[in-house]
Amino acid sequence: MTVVAITQCKNRNFTLSASPTQLLLMENSFLLTMAVLTTFWLMTVTGEHSATNDMENREIHRMRAPRKRQNNKRCDLYTGKWVYDSSYPLYDAGECPFVEDQFGCENNGRPDRNYLKFSWKPSHCHLPRFDGVKFLKKIKGKRIMFVGDSISLNQWQSLVCLLHTATPNALYAISRSGGTSEFTFLEYNASLMLMRDSHLVKLTNHKKLGRILNLNTVSHGESWKGIDVLVFNTWHWWLHTGRKQLWDYIKDGDRLYEDMDRLVAYEKGLRTWARWVDKHLSSTKTKVYFQGVSPDHMNHFRVVLQCTKLESPKSKNMCRSNTTRNKHCDTYTQRGDNTREGIKRDEKANKFAENK
Repeated sequence: MTVVAITQCKNRNFTLSASPTQLLLMENSFLLTMAVLTTFWLMTVTGEHSATNDMENREIHRMRAPRKRQNNKRCDLYTGKWVYDSSYPLYDAGECPFVEDQFGCENNGRPDRNYLKFSWKPSHCHLPRFDGVKFLKKIKGKRIMFVGDSISLNQWQSLVCLLHTATPNALYAISRSGGTSEFTFLEYNASLMLMRDSHLVKLTNHKKLGRILNLNTVSHGESWKGIDVLVFNTWHWWLHTGRKQLWDYIKDGDRLYEDMDRLVAYEKGLRTWARWVDKHLSSTKTKVYFQGVSPDHMNHFRVVLQCTKLESPKSKNMCRSNTTRNKHCDTYTQRGDNTREGIKRDEKANKFAENK
């Protein structure tokens, strides 16, 4: 099964990676959605597949990107940078009726718009401008499903807005059943779906023990079958503690744990998901995308970051791992461990940063 890994990027220099653990960030849902659309759009046009993501290998591998020749040179479409583009954004979030109130930056008082005016420019290729009508023609009769947390929600809403703006008079239908929403462009019989699923593995309720997160069983596998394009993401909810934690016990094999190293649990869950994809989905019928880690204002050194007043993609070294402040970032270092005391310290550090 071919799995394409998408990483969200705030860095000016961006490389698509097949590792879900590489922490690359992106500023907002519009640019984040464009990263996924760029990959899907180009692969749809070229009909090519990328290299398989080997979940058994802990190294970070560089993906083989779809290739185009220009001046007799091979080109990596996924190595490049964000450049200012005055013609952006491609839709106005304040005018799109499908963006929830809490996700509309301008409607919530953000005065600037420069952060929206960036497009992706590959280092050695020309990337065609996104065309919503052509996109709908390409996905005519097909279904795209986003599966994950609020990042998937952002992407789903953003894609709906992109296509609705391109075809404002098109008839559409919206439905919701349980945790799944579906937006259908009736003329094209093309559906954009969202399944709210924070962990991708099964979360069940036990009468005596409470909520159990099963690391060895996927959550909604039957619902994923038959979908033409699947875009998965999971990360934030694996790290939550206290009231935000969605489970009381973790089940791995026949054993129950009150807690475990969250990254170990995350890896076990991803391996379960990857095995299911390999076993049940055909690469000739379904394209599968996995997004990398999304922004959480904390880097891999467990340094809590608060980056404010940024109007452009963040450069790689703008927020450094120290306890000093600069005009771009406030940082507070809290090196945690995975004991219950360490988790409490990390939670305390997060609250400290949120209240600054």
